[in-house]
Amino acid sequence: MTTPSGQISLDDVNVELDISPGTQINMNAAPVRALAEVPSGAIAMSNLQNKSNAQFVVASGGSESTSGNYKIHTFTSSGTFTVSSAGNAAGSNTVDYMVVAGGGGGGAGQRNDPSETLPGGGGGAGGFRESVPSPAAWTGSPKAASGGALPVSAQGYPITVG
Repeated sequence: MTTPSGQISLDDVNVELDISPGTQINMNAAPVRALAEVPSGAIAMSNLQNKSNAQFVVASGGSESTSGNYKIHTFTSSGTFTVSSAGNAAGSNTVDYMVVAGGGGGGAGQRNDPSETLPGGGGGAGGFRESVPSPAAWTGSPKAASGGALPVSAQGYPITVG
């Protein structure tokens, strides 16, 4: 959410800072100063107009790419998904995921007699699991996880491939 661009109330500032409406505001507090982008001196209400406290997850790990507003981390080998900033509810503090697991190979047929031709066994199926964001940018698969995205905190998440 963003504070109004026109007339603004202190409750608008509270809501943007995830503080209960009606709570007394200290205009000198670091979160208010950061929202107003005024590091020192007096803060005018106009400094707080059209401002957003939105913070987003900042992470690294895997092969990183971007598609629209989505940052994608692809792991083809084991590694660590490292969250350095967990974001907030005004922006995003969750991650969506997609896991694709390969299947097992089939076995070879065994022949006791060189004239016999025995078929091998079938391979095992792979697996697939995903979360679907809300609102979804795509239609989820039948295997989409209920509950969607996962909340994260600033820490390393081990990823195991294999």
